[in-house]
Amino acid sequence: MVYTCKYKSSIGDILLATDEIGLIGLWFEGQKYFANTLPDEHIPQETEILTETIKWLDMYFSGEEPNFTPPLHPSGSSFRQAVWQILLQIPYGQTITYGEIARKLAETKNTSRMSAQAVGGAVGHNEISIIIPCHRVVGTNGSLTGYAGGIDKKISLLELEHTDMSRFFVPKKGTAHCQKILACRGSLKRNNPSCYKYLPKNFRTRKAEQSKLCAQIRASSLAGGMPVW
Repeated sequence: MVYTCKYKSSIGDILLATDEIGLIGLWFEGQKYFANTLPDEHIPQETEILTETIKWLDMYFSGEEPNFTPPLHPSGSSFRQAVWQILLQIPYGQTITYGEIARKLAETKNTSRMSAQAVGGAVGHNEISIIIPCHRVVGTNGSLTGYAGGIDKKISLLELEHTDMSRFFVPKKGTAHCQKILACRGSLKRNNPSCYKYLPKNFRTRKAEQSKLCAQIRASSLAGGMPVW
């Protein structure tokens, strides 16, 4: 049986869900994929696991790093589970990129490379926000994108952890900005200056990075997906 309760945080209401084994969901109200794995039959009742989770959240939102983790029982493929395990290893107040996660996965699976886009999909479908800290994943160039709870909440969580925010930025045009890039899929080339104007300003003078990102954009376009910054 699944049990639920609500938690009021300083940045928004949260729905918690658990089974007899551990927490299965922690969602901000109204977020993308809200209660995506919550079964229709559930009981609104606080259990021992939910009480422990509330204690964890109280510590976290008071600005303190919790010194324990409540029992977790996320549901997902073996690939997603592997990504979420890496997320759990990200230290409080620090960040990691999608590419770094992909490299870590490649090492564990003894393969030459792993798709950063696939990693982005697993991060985006994390059902236990905050505790499995997907908000600590950022783009290679410091772009703050890809948080189901919304960029504003991602920023609030990072600031709460006293993360150094000086190297991060929010893309001016968000998803629409990426869509505009993908609209150029037919003309994008590795060193095509026409696509440079769509890159973040801090990359305009870094030719090697520009070329790398243009290639990444083109690869993402051909795959029909979104680029992971």
